[in-house]
Amino acid sequence: MKTIHIPSKAIDALEKSITRAVQNRIETDPYVEDTYLRIGIHKNCFTAVVMYIEESNASQPNRDVALLDLMYNTHLGSDREDWVPDPVAIRELAESYSELIEFNVCQN
Repeated sequence: MKTIHIPSKAIDALEKSITRAVQNRIETDPYVEDTYLRIGIHKNCFTAVVMYIEESNASQPNRDVALLDLMYNTHLGSDREDWVPDPVAIRELAESYSELIEFNVCQN
């Protein structure tokens, strides 16, 4: 088992990817509040994918982040919804990937 430290440039790029994914979903999906974000970790990069809860639970339940946690409604208290990405929440999520633990599982 070892700890991997992710460079700040990679965390900045992840933050931008998350923001783009959230903004794109806000602009294209009338049911954006029912969606979840999954961050994939690959050899040299991260991916940010938005999906509905049904897709999320079917493959990896409890691993994904609700988009409601990454955006806010600018018309709070009214019947109107105008969602925008929450830069603070998105940055915190991206920074949570600054240290990763790598381990190998050997099957006996």
